[in-house]
Amino acid sequence: MIELVWGIINIVLILICLINFIKITKLIKEKLGLFASLIFIVFIISFLKESTEEKFHEKTTELNNEVIYTNSKSKILEDKLVTKIETRISYGKRKDTLYITSKTNRYGFVIGTDWKSHYSSVEEVKNSKNTYKYNVLGTLEWNILGIKVYKEIKEFNGILKL
Repeated sequence: MIELVWGIINIVLILICLINFIKITKLIKEKLGLFASLIFIVFIISFLKESTEEKFHEKTTELNNEVIYTNSKSKILEDKLVTKIETRISYGKRKDTLYITSKTNRYGFVIGTDWKSHYSSVEEVKNSKNTYKYNVLGTLEWNILGIKVYKEIKEFNGILKL
């Protein structure tokens, strides 16, 4: 629920900034001319470009380019009112070796928050066929207008049957 309120606060603040941006651009155009207002617009837009940083973390065990991941299984790690954190484990065999890769991402109403996965592992549970334990470590960053306000570390552990 707090994520929904946080997102709404961010949307309201963005709308207020947008309205003020339009008013300031008009004022600059009236006082300094069209060229100065265009420079101001380019300056503001340069702050709006999204980060190209990878939004999910991928961990591959015994990676080999010849492996074709034929199966996958997903596990919901966190299920909140408006968002979910999920890990997807893909696996395939080549000869007698099982290759596993896992990806973790967050989806839903994510305005004002950013999930960064730092670590993901999948390991076989000894003496148990097709049973694996997983560990995912990440950070949920709470932002207002793109400025980080709070950083929450999250760790998920569990067992998964493939």
